Amino acid sequence: GYSWEEAPETPVGEVGENGFTVKYTPTDPNYEEVTGIPVTVIVGKASPELPTIPELKATYGDKLSDVELPEGYSWEEAPETPVGEVGENEFTVKYTPTDPNYKEVTGIVVTVKVEKATPIIDTPIGIEGKEGQKLEEIELPEIKVCLRSGNVRSSLSMKGFSSFTIHSIVSSPRPSMNPK
Repeated sequence: GYSWEEAPETPVGEVGENGFTVKYTPTDPNYEEVTGIPVTVIVGKASPELPTIPELKATYGDKLSDVELPEGYSWEEAPETPVGEVGENEFTVKYTPTDPNYKEVTGIVVTVKVEKATPIIDTPIGIEGKEGQKLEEIELPEIKVCLRSGNVRSSLSMKGFSSFTIHSIVSSPRPSMNPK
């Protein structure tokens, strides 16, 4: 049968075609051994060991391009893709090693932890009161809030509230001025 002429511990070499030699030893004693037979070993790219991805965090309204990935990783989704609602959302990344002997790995599922966004508010200034007055007797100015969801920014004005929580904003089309 065939056997390598090079030492068994010889590395196969870099990615591509690499030449080696084998010898053929017949099982029939009437034939002589043949040496120096050239063979080509086609070496494919190896699978890399993937570097650890730390916890990925984003803020509601961010895009994937706002989330930093470790070196070698990139998003498979478009960079302008929103990170989604508050909570844990899954996306896919690919890993491209710098060493050309290793192949690219795709379809790696990662989780992005999306945290609540802080609304941008106009802080009321110049609120006036009189000595002896209680807070409940002082009218607060209109509060203006700017909210964002992905590429959409919304403004909201409220008057007479000292605090409030926004649970959701629903946008709907305006009613037609010319009903049929």
